[in-house]
Amino acid sequence: MRIGLISDTHGSIPPEVERIFKGVDLILHAGDICYGSLGPLDQLEAIAPVLAARGDEDHKQTLGDKRVKDKHSLTIDGINLLLIHDIACEGIQTESYWFVDKNQFNNVTKIWSGGIKTIYIFGHTHKPVIDHKNNSLFINPGSATEPDHELIFGNLGTVGLLNIDTNNIQISIVKLK
Repeated sequence: MRIGLISDTHGSIPPEVERIFKGVDLILHAGDICYGSLGPLDQLEAIAPVLAARGDEDHKQTLGDKRVKDKHSLTIDGINLLLIHDIACEGIQTESYWFVDKNQFNNVTKIWSGGIKTIYIFGHTHKPVIDHKNNSLFINPGSATEPDHELIFGNLGTVGLLNIDTNNIQISIVKLK
């Protein structure tokens, strides 16, 4: 299954996302859709079905949507996926995820064969992360629109692509242009 990963869009979806996500089976939005608008989710749903985690800046109109929950838990090819905005809410230590060099994971692909039981997909830090610990993967696609919490005209962030099949997991972080 091919999954598009996006987070912290803060009210808009950059046009390039449609091209990058073309052909995905599912899109997971890790929260901060923002500004009470469902427009970003509707835009993404024109590409593929969408599930979204509630972010700390998501308000009432967004929360009433059936696609949005505090967290989503699903199983794909025997691997558990947890979609949540702030992974610290799961009791997971996240300090290092706030200090990642935002360029470290731009346009990078990593592959795992077997051994992964759980994949945590999260947002909130606005920084891309791919981390492997104790048979778990931690993935933050970064912010699509405000990398490193900076709102600078023309400065776009990153999204992710996750491929899961019976024997392999492939994760790509893609820098938007």
